Amino acid sequence: MLLTLLSFLVAIGILVTVHEYGHYRVAKACGVKVLTFSIGFGKPILQWQRGETCWQIALIPFGGFVRLLGEDDEIELLPGEEARAFNRQHPLRKMAIVAAGPLANLFLAWLLFSLALALGEEALKPVVAGVRIDSLADRAGIAPNDKILRFGSHEILQWDDLRVAALDEAGKTSIFLEVSSSRGSVREVEMDLSGVEGKKLDFHILERLGLSPLPLLNRVAEIESGSPAERAGLQKGDEIIAVNALPVVRWETLQHLISRSSGREISLAIRRGEEERVVALTPRIHESPQGAVGRIGIAPQIDAERWATQKMQLKLSWLESMSRGAQEMRLLTVLTFKFTAAMLSGDMSAKNVSGPVGIAALAGETASMGFAPYLKFLALLSLSLGILNLLPVPVLDGGHLLYHVAELVRGRPVPKAWQEIGQRIGIGLLVGLMMLALYNDINRFIPG
Repeated sequence: MLLTLLSFLVAIGILVTVHEYGHYRVAKACGVKVLTFSIGFGKPILQWQRGETCWQIALIPFGGFVRLLGEDDEIELLPGEEARAFNRQHPLRKMAIVAAGPLANLFLAWLLFSLALALGEEALKPVVAGVRIDSLADRAGIAPNDKILRFGSHEILQWDDLRVAALDEAGKTSIFLEVSSSRGSVREVEMDLSGVEGKKLDFHILERLGLSPLPLLNRVAEIESGSPAERAGLQKGDEIIAVNALPVVRWETLQHLISRSSGREISLAIRRGEEERVVALTPRIHESPQGAVGRIGIAPQIDAERWATQKMQLKLSWLESMSRGAQEMRLLTVLTFKFTAAMLSGDMSAKNVSGPVGIAALAGETASMGFAPYLKFLALLSLSLGILNLLPVPVLDGGHLLYHVAELVRGRPVPKAWQEIGQRIGIGLLVGLMMLALYNDINRFIPG
């Protein structure tokens, strides 16, 4: 709990400081007087004067602000201050000051992605441990122990690269993959993506393609209460060696035979210690994206020895890490807009939106995994903050940018009445988004 809280506060502190410092630095470069630099909102808990700027840390840590001379038109300027007032600057200078905060976050994201790759982290090899029978991957000719070298236009270094690449390529009718077999021979295969259910975007996309990094055994790890397996007397540790007298050596084969037997009685040959026995049960009907399939309510054990060989240490040189960091920035930016569009169109659940509780939990989880995973979390959060603030929504930096673009085109500022209407709309959108995120956090972390 303490690690979660500390890692969350550190993350928010770094991202807000960098964002506001971007505004501050460019404002100073443009000759605009900065009155206040605040990390947090509300009552200051720490405050000091440095030069002409009051620096402070405030009570509420979720954000910050830089107050510039001339932002408030109602405050009368002292003689000689007009040239240093924000509202007296050329629209291009105003745009530079406003854009500097989000751009600072994007630059930080690139640095953190690059640093994480240069430091190195434990990762999963892009080796396929399991292929679901009759899946898109199976039809493309991908087999267990194949290593994915390239997925469409994406070079694959680790398993997470494969997931992100699949999300980016979603929507295409087919793609080509470069695959290396367990013997080292390299081949190119074509995967038909037209059968991806509804082309929906989610983080289970590889599972829907039929690919898994988990080496699974035909041995029972968990049994669902009240399931056909429990009623038939199966126990944890049982090894299923045959279905309807057909020998099975792979979990994927067992899964396939059970799936196509929904509502029909089948016999399972099981090995329990030195004893073998046969039990009969009827898989219940389960509605899945593939249609009605059979389920008996068991989860398989992971082959611990093979799982250990799936892990590797991924570390790049500084030049490689900077290039790869830029690639990840570009790809994740595209995916951010893809996800947003998918949620608006209903192709992705709005349940994926996380609030402060969800972000804090992820901060604690990545911090416990190590320094590099935490850096990647910070990079992703900084990227998201930068993109969010560039959206043309009043209240956000992007909304202010829109006003200044309009001022540049019109030759005069946008009327205050219009800006106030925009502010109300922007606040309404942000409040709605925050309520959705909080609702998702409550459902995700509070049982019942």
